[in-house]
Amino acid sequence: MSEATLLEVALAGTATLDGVEPRLPEAVRGLLAGRSGDPPERALLLAAACGAALRVGATPPSEAPEAGPEAPALERALPDRVTSLLLALLQGERDLLPAVLPGVVRTKRVLPPAALERFLKRCPEELRETARPLLGSRGRWLAEQGAPWSWAAEGVEPVEGVDSLAARFETAPARERVGLLRALRERDPAAGRRALRATWTSEAANERRMLLEALAEGLGPDDVALLEQVAGQDRSSKVVEVARRLLVRTPSDLRERMVARAAGCLAMEQPSEERMGFLKKLLGAKSAALPGRLTVRSPDPLPDDWAADGVEALRRGSRFPGRSDRVIQVLAMAPPSEVVAALGVDAGALLAALGVEDDAVLLGLSEGALLHGEAEWVPRLWDRWRRMPEEAKERDRRGADAQGRLLDAMPREARGERILELMTVHTATDWWPPLVSWETTWPDALAERWLGLLGQHLVSVAAGASEKTSAALSWRGSLGAAAARLPSERLRAAREVPIPPRELAPSWAKALEEFTARVDLRLEIEEAVGRLG
Repeated sequence: MSEATLLEVALAGTATLDGVEPRLPEAVRGLLAGRSGDPPERALLLAAACGAALRVGATPPSEAPEAGPEAPALERALPDRVTSLLLALLQGERDLLPAVLPGVVRTKRVLPPAALERFLKRCPEELRETARPLLGSRGRWLAEQGAPWSWAAEGVEPVEGVDSLAARFETAPARERVGLLRALRERDPAAGRRALRATWTSEAANERRMLLEALAEGLGPDDVALLEQVAGQDRSSKVVEVARRLLVRTPSDLRERMVARAAGCLAMEQPSEERMGFLKKLLGAKSAALPGRLTVRSPDPLPDDWAADGVEALRRGSRFPGRSDRVIQVLAMAPPSEVVAALGVDAGALLAALGVEDDAVLLGLSEGALLHGEAEWVPRLWDRWRRMPEEAKERDRRGADAQGRLLDAMPREARGERILELMTVHTATDWWPPLVSWETTWPDALAERWLGLLGQHLVSVAAGASEKTSAALSWRGSLGAAAARLPSERLRAAREVPIPPRELAPSWAKALEEFTARVDLRLEIEEAVGRLG
């Protein structure tokens, strides 16, 4: 290794320490005093000389020191090619990192010193925990000296005390205060509430809204008084809306009123014994029970007490009639489990009673389940949406949005099963939004189905199918996500996807060439990592 290279490695990352007071022994500090203008080479040599002098000139201990911890094993650096590929991903293909980083970390290798600064500067926040072992002792040392990437320090950052957090919250810039309030609420909800009260009147409306949303951390009965005060007195309608949505998640009077109103909008009529008897005679004793009949109603005109709690006669942009829109609003604020309890029925009976015209009720129930985190309702509501006619699903954009959020709220296995149900034929398109929004590696069954249906679609392309159909646009749109989300075991199969001639299908040829290049990049990294053992 040349002197220039050795110097570059030794100084890697230290440029970020300008203005940071070095942590040096007093003797070394004195020797270096007044020499801040020295070039790096001279400063490095002088520091080495100081270190040698301290080691040689130190008085040996009169007694043998106690055995300390075992010295750390020598760190091995990642090969240059793997390092350059990782840095290339950070530069332009960040969405591939979640798929490849865990494998690189499992090699127990670290980044070379010369690559640390670039990696530390560009590593996405959501991947820092995964990437920390790659930084090695050099990265941790830089962080401990005060470099601007303190997240790289080994282990979990020290837990800051409540008093310190509260003091910082009072003076911190607006962009930092939401995080500080969440941290306060996590450690001591009451302290967070006191801190918010102390600064509330001096906050701008947008800051008040964001800070109030942070109260969701540790939300409980003790927050009711503050939330009721905000809901009743704040000048901003957006702040008031946040306060009400938090209030209904506590044991508040507003929650009770909304549940009573939601239940009052619905009436369940069970089938008569005469009808049930006729059904049994016709179909036998094992016949299924008849669903109840649901009647939906809401007061007109809008009552004053409803309006005082934020219910509008008709929300702007709604494509539902006024009465139906009010039903959506009250159901969206009430826990579905408490609504059916008030009605004296169970979830299955209510959902079975929904007719094709009851999409407003289904939308309101969906919003209520999502707001209150009622996980047992989520898959049942999504399944009920699937049985609704297309015109009901598409009546209002809120319906499509609610369906997507219901799917995202499901456990991984249940979510995968329902996406598979959508992937029936290659001309279908409703699988595309939920699959592309999947944030981690696809389950193998989904990846296999995706590759199989893509192959079928490309057969139709080779036979002259248009590149401009909704199915073709969905398939090409999914290629980017697939390159990042396919499991490693499916990459070689993805590499073999046939690319149609450019003169026949230019859009497909370009999209598949880009897809193949991204798959090749993943394969190259994974194969290089595999050779490291």
